[in-house]
Amino acid sequence: MSKSIIPNDAYIMIIGAMKSGTTTLYWHLAQHPKICSCVHKEPEYFSENQGHGVSVPHYSDLWDYNPDQHTYVLEASTGYTKYPSEPNVAHKIKAYGITPTFLYVVRDPFKRIESDYNFSLDKKWFDPKLPITDDRYVSISDYSMQLEPYREHFGVTNILVLDFDELVSNPAQLLTSVFDRLHLNSTDVEIVDEVKHKTNQLSQAEVFLNMHPHIKSVTNLLPQSAKQLLKGLYKPVAKVSQKKQLSKEERAIIHNKLQDHMRLFQEHYGFHVEKWGFS
Repeated sequence: MSKSIIPNDAYIMIIGAMKSGTTTLYWHLAQHPKICSCVHKEPEYFSENQGHGVSVPHYSDLWDYNPDQHTYVLEASTGYTKYPSEPNVAHKIKAYGITPTFLYVVRDPFKRIESDYNFSLDKKWFDPKLPITDDRYVSISDYSMQLEPYREHFGVTNILVLDFDELVSNPAQLLTSVFDRLHLNSTDVEIVDEVKHKTNQLSQAEVFLNMHPHIKSVTNLLPQSAKQLLKGLYKPVAKVSQKKQLSKEERAIIHNKLQDHMRLFQEHYGFHVEKWGFS
C-alpha cells in the first residue's frame, strides 16, 4: 500500500532558536489529533552539518501521514536556524517544493546564550576556552539574521514568531494563538504549565566523539543500532556544577554585536526588543 501524499502546505517546522523551549512547543503540538508528529523530533533533514538527524530517502518518509485523520505534519530541527554553520536550509526547503508554516521561538538573547553555553559545556561540544561572546553562541541569538533566508524565500506571513517568556508564563495563551493560526481547536490538547528539556547526560564515549569530530564523522555512517551500542559503552559523565553567567563586559560585547539586527527584527516581525535592553 503506497503512502499518502502530504500537501505542500501541511508542514509545520519549529525552527528554533536553540534553548528556547522548542521541545515544550513540539510536545504540545504533537498531542493534537490533527497533527502528525515526526518519527524523530529533530530530523535535521535539510541540515548539512548537524550529524544527529535521521536519514530517510524522502522528507515525507518521516511521517505516518493519514489524510483522513491529519491536517498537518510536525517536526522541530534547531539546526535550521544555525546560520552560518547551516547556510542553505531555507533554500533547500524551497527547492523541495513545500511551503511550511515556520514557528520560531525567541528568548532573551543573553539568557539564551548563557543556557546554550552551559548546555554545550555539559555536552563537551566545543573547546571550553571558546569565549561566551564568540559568534558560535551569539549568531544563534541574532534572530533577524537567522530568519532572513526564510523571509526571502517564503515571506513574513509564513513565519510565526513566538515568545519564550509567554511559553513559560502563559502557555495556554501562546498555544491557543498557534492553534488559531493553524485553524485547529486548542481544546483538543492538554496544556501543561511546564517547560520540557531534552538534555540527557552523555556517556564517556559520546564525549570522546564530540571532542574528535573527524572520528565522529566516520561513526555517523554506522547503522543506528551500532550508534546506540557505542553510546552505552561507558557511564554518563558528570554535569558541570558551576554555571556560567555573563559578566557586565560580556553583555556589552553581545549587545553591540546584536543591536543593529535587533532593530531589523523588530521592524520585520513587530517583536518589541526593548524588554531585552535594545533600542
